Amino acid sequence: MAALLFCSRNEISVLSCTDIKCQWKQKYKDTLQNYVARSLEEHECLKSTNNNNPLSEDVEMAIKSILLQNLPNSAFSKHVSGRHNPVILKSVEDNAGGTSIGETLDEAIEVLFALQRSEFMDAIKNVSVTVKRSCCEETIQKMKDDFATICKRSKESYSEWQKQRRYRVTGSRCYALYATRTNADWNKKCDQYFNPKSFTSMYTEYGKKTESEALEVFKTTFNLTIIQVGLVISSQNPWLAYSPDGIIYEKNVPTKLVEIKCPFKGKSKTVMEAIQFEFKKGLVIENENISLKEKHAHYAQIQLGMAVLNLKSAFFVIYASFDKSILVIDVPFNEMYTFNMLSVLKKTYYDKMVHFICPNDENSNKER
Repeated sequence: MAALLFCSRNEISVLSCTDIKCQWKQKYKDTLQNYVARSLEEHECLKSTNNNNPLSEDVEMAIKSILLQNLPNSAFSKHVSGRHNPVILKSVEDNAGGTSIGETLDEAIEVLFALQRSEFMDAIKNVSVTVKRSCCEETIQKMKDDFATICKRSKESYSEWQKQRRYRVTGSRCYALYATRTNADWNKKCDQYFNPKSFTSMYTEYGKKTESEALEVFKTTFNLTIIQVGLVISSQNPWLAYSPDGIIYEKNVPTKLVEIKCPFKGKSKTVMEAIQFEFKKGLVIENENISLKEKHAHYAQIQLGMAVLNLKSAFFVIYASFDKSILVIDVPFNEMYTFNMLSVLKKTYYDKMVHFICPNDENSNKER
């Protein structure tokens, strides 16, 4: 209203566009002559002061985690989680004349890694740890590689997958480390972690055999585009890796993680019956609402996966081959939980574990 009155009283409305610009420019210059420009740092409110009570690193991390958890849409959370524009994947025509991302695995992996980096994982990278020996730093540096190529090769080769995940913290093994007491026998723990004994049972064999069937039923039921890749290594924290059962792509961009579980009881029971035997300890069941329990390996596994892939949600799918029934649990990314977990894991890995795999360590396995 004030602007309109000003224009009316000064007959600016009859001026041309160029004249109006010139009029406002003159007013701007006249106003500047009445003031002296000063740096904001000279303002009383912004003058630097000595901080006599600096926050400890743990307290600072806890505050940041609370902000991330309770203000997911704030500028701070978006800065930490990362902002990126969609990367469009070039599609290839299939036999029916349509398009199929399934025929462009290389490009799907390329897009996955193009969108993988995040401010959240930068925050994990910046968690302060002490590297006590130069050999440990060299070992960490040697983990850097062409991760997109490794992702493709590890999908095609089981031995490559084993080799690349062996010395990294991975989804299926992270909770056991996270829950380990600090006064544990770490030489023994590291030996068990880095040199695991092969183990098979009718339960694991059933799970491996049924997983592809479960994924196909899930994909068909909900008409989803799901891509299967190999080992995904964090480009910002190469000591972390994850093997997704599947990744949902929408408009050629990865949007959601898929984790498949096939309980053995599902061979002879429905999925709702099967979870009462094998998954009850890891679930929170409240009437018809079912969610994952935070203090459980499955929850930690899927949270690490979302962090590594820079995804904000996941489907935890439980499948019963008996009647092809599925239970789908939508799991959102828990930034506070994951930040705390990965911070602990990083300190554990650097302080307790990495020297075990250094080439000059007498306990290390030389076949690296």
